Amino acid sequence: MASSNSVKIRRLGLRILGKFLRELGHKVSDAQSFVEKMHWLANVMADDDKSRPVISASKYNMLNSKGEDFYARQYWELIKVKIFELIDYPTILDLGSGQGRLSLLLANKLPKAKVISTDISNGAITELRVVAAERRLTNIHAECRSISEVLSNTIPDSIDLILLTEVSFYYPAWREDLPRILSALKPGGIFISSHRSRYFNILLLSRFKRYAAARSLLTKSTGRLFGSSSMIFDWSSSQEISTLLETHGFKVEGVSGIGTCSGISGDPHDLFAQPGLLNISDQENLLDIEIEMGRQVPDAGRYMLFIAMKP
Repeated sequence: MASSNSVKIRRLGLRILGKFLRELGHKVSDAQSFVEKMHWLANVMADDDKSRPVISASKYNMLNSKGEDFYARQYWELIKVKIFELIDYPTILDLGSGQGRLSLLLANKLPKAKVISTDISNGAITELRVVAAERRLTNIHAECRSISEVLSNTIPDSIDLILLTEVSFYYPAWREDLPRILSALKPGGIFISSHRSRYFNILLLSRFKRYAAARSLLTKSTGRLFGSSSMIFDWSSSQEISTLLETHGFKVEGVSGIGTCSGISGDPHDLFAQPGLLNISDQENLLDIEIEMGRQVPDAGRYMLFIAMKP
């Protein structure tokens, strides 16, 4: 009997230990994901003019990373109505395009458009060209140039649509570029941009109990976020961005959150859903939910999407 009880106790102990280790594994996995993300952010810096830190798209591929196609579809659903109001042969400028997640989508959806994709990463632009060739998209022209250089050499009133999506977080100088973006657009042209919200950054830091760092975000819109990184990041609220755009002469036509109920691995919202891990049916239902919730609570998204027009 004593021997039997000893076996039961050992088995119970092993089960408890196994449960503890599994829970610890999840904690470690989350922590590793956070640490890896922070290291990635700290190590992918590049300078286009030594005073404007920007991020190299070669370190993160938004074209084929798991879940990113879901967010590309979400962008499209939110912007397609305004885009179809453009002329039949629009000229589109995608600033900081990376590997061309949205450039390729727009070139496919608008075969008569001319899409100019620009990024500082030569590797990202090279991949964009390869994928465009594979998909037989001949209406994309990809250039390895900085945002400031592109805008400085763009003829005023020459562009129908300018995109600056998921770039400003790593590029605070985008605010200084607004007058040139407005100048480059034709009257009635559209500016589509997306920005990291203050809420999202605070949520990310709070998830890992970095409350002092999170608290510092309450009273500013730029600064260092992740430990020893020397990179300056940019964040804001939807109201602050709307006011800034209107101050520079844009008319804000729409504001929405991208990814209000989901995220990629390492995001605070990945606890709710990771689109890359869902089947098609669940993705469709999640897309409907996020589009509606994005309009109601734009600051809750991974990014805040703005659709603005040049009067």
